[in-house]
Amino acid sequence: MSEMNRSRSPYAVIASIAVLVVLLAGGVYYLRANSSPRSLVGKLLRGEALPTVNSSPPDWRESSLRPNEYRLTIDRVLDEPDLMVVKLKIETLQPQWHSIWSRGTTWYGQSGGHAVSGTIDQQDGPNEHGDDDYTVSDTLTATQISYQDKQLARMSLGGGSTTMDVPLKTPLNRVLEISAKDGIYSLHEPIVIGNAFGVDVKLAVGDRSKVDAMSETCTQPSTGIGETNDE
Repeated sequence: MSEMNRSRSPYAVIASIAVLVVLLAGGVYYLRANSSPRSLVGKLLRGEALPTVNSSPPDWRESSLRPNEYRLTIDRVLDEPDLMVVKLKIETLQPQWHSIWSRGTTWYGQSGGHAVSGTIDQQDGPNEHGDDDYTVSDTLTATQISYQDKQLARMSLGGGSTTMDVPLKTPLNRVLEISAKDGIYSLHEPIVIGNAFGVDVKLAVGDRSKVDAMSETCTQPSTGIGETNDE
């Protein structure tokens, strides 16, 4: 009797393995059919590539520009307690006009404001997207110095400067703060890129007449590349 059981054991093992394979195959089929398309299990069962540990989300620089858009890149060159230097780079598909401005009713100057305007017409060849972009760069700065019981602060929006007395221990981000993010924006739609002495700093890009009207600089003398309206 024991010999008969021993002789049947290989068949029993094979049968058990077959049943296990069938059950496993059925389970895989069920999971593949019913798992979420976004789940790791679903991706693995469908043979899709899994995300790697070092992968990063898509970068905005992967997107190409459209004719009604511009790309803004912000480079914080220096960010110290008493000195800040920020470089703004603007890219467009066609030559355009741009303006950066801020208006404070208590500022020095006839119109109580500060603005810089200029053309966007420099071309350095195709960029990483294959676009023949036109570019321009502006450097925004803020500095401050304290002596005795006074503190002086100076800020520039790409040319010229505005200097004011500020309370002692005023942080530099109250003088000039750039809060805009790298990204792609629409032409002829002003955006707030930060604040200067508590007043919004705005940027507009597009047709010159439209941009000047938005920035309230149309009554000021015309300016070209590297020139400013420092009011």
